[in-house]
Amino acid sequence: MQLDKLYVAEYSFSQNDFHCDRLDVSIKRNQDAAKNNQQSDWIPIGIFETWEETQNFINEFKKKLKN
Repeated sequence: MQLDKLYVAEYSFSQNDFHCDRLDVSIKRNQDAAKNNQQSDWIPIGIFETWEETQNFINEFKKKLKN
């Protein structure tokens, strides 16, 4: 599996915000945080094949949160 070809949508409760990144970058950041005993509440909420799909998902998810 090529993690650098996939994208992840993440959500943070503490920041009440969304983030989109390549899956390999997100996993590396989480591994580094765990190694350094740093807390993070960014949770993955979807994995996609394109940046556009990820952004579309985030936009639709935001609408659902408001209702």
